[in-house]
Amino acid sequence: MSVKARAAASRTVGSAGGRIRVVLVALLLLAGAAVLLVTRARPSAFAASPTLRPVVTGLVNPRALVFGPDGALYVGEAGRAGPTAVRAGLDKVHYHIGRSARILRADLHGTVTTVAGALPSVHWGDDTYGVAGLAFFGPHLYALLGTGGRDVGDPGYANAVLRVGQDGALTPIANLTAYNRQQPPRARRLDPARTDVEGGVPFGFAALHGRLYATDGNQETVTEITPSGGLRRLLEYPASDHVLTGITPGPDGALYICEFGPAPHGPDTGMITRLTLDGQRSTVWSPLPAVIAVAFDPAGRLYALEFSTGQRVPHSGRLLRRGPDGQVEVLASGLNFPTALAFGPDGSLYMTLNGHRSENASGQVVQVDLTRRSPLQQILDHL
Repeated sequence: MSVKARAAASRTVGSAGGRIRVVLVALLLLAGAAVLLVTRARPSAFAASPTLRPVVTGLVNPRALVFGPDGALYVGEAGRAGPTAVRAGLDKVHYHIGRSARILRADLHGTVTTVAGALPSVHWGDDTYGVAGLAFFGPHLYALLGTGGRDVGDPGYANAVLRVGQDGALTPIANLTAYNRQQPPRARRLDPARTDVEGGVPFGFAALHGRLYATDGNQETVTEITPSGGLRRLLEYPASDHVLTGITPGPDGALYICEFGPAPHGPDTGMITRLTLDGQRSTVWSPLPAVIAVAFDPAGRLYALEFSTGQRVPHSGRLLRRGPDGQVEVLASGLNFPTALAFGPDGSLYMTLNGHRSENASGQVVQVDLTRRSPLQQILDHL
């Protein structure tokens, strides 16, 4: 072949390769646009699956996560109740009780120590309750106990907010069981058949602007607690059909609350609600099946943790992220009963797994690697 012929052939191949590249890029961009349109309505199937690295294992029903001012991770366990059988509350419900709940501390080197042990834990039906929430206000750690929905004959099991000393000493701040009984909220007064746990079921816990806030999944309230024990209901739903779970402060100074929705917690009944400190609420993300925890990253993106699909289906939980443009990504799926989220000082996201039915100590905290790029992004990177 002559030099001119080889040059012509080279130009032809080169231009063909360029055209193929242009066509491929165009097709990928069109696919990407289609994905963006679809994901505004539903989570993306093209999201990357992050690496989940265990950082704390051997936990029993872990329910709460918070990072302290010392940079350590604090974990609250519901425990495994105990051998003592009692008939609890007005309806004489079969309970097992014991002191097996704990608060643990994991330092930067991975060393785990017990901050407070032998805390109340109760079990009935398919539920175990103990430490429900943890929050820091300044240097002080506060814990939310969720064991006092029904009277078990021991006032030490009341739903309570406790201040936890560095030596593990517990100082009672507020008795939420007594508060709910003495001043029943709207749902208890207007919908007593479904608001059937007279002392309440506190669940989510957060600190914001010098106050503590606790959700209640049966009494359907958000209660404000001052460090001196003052109590005020910021939100009261009129019926027990929301099932409030997790709560976190947002970058805008409002509270963001997870709602399971009414039983049997169908795929379109859950949501995340924004609640201002003067009691104004609005829906910010719906629908979300069985959403149990919510968090914001430093960029202001919203993360939602789904406990399961439907009625406590194992290995069906998901971690979702929604960007400012409304695009939703499925970051992880097939999670087994995840219960809590927290961003660490390193910018990483931490999550509890096996937070339910883990009396066998299979509960764990994992670090979520959010740096992995989706398959579509990886293809574009190599063009």
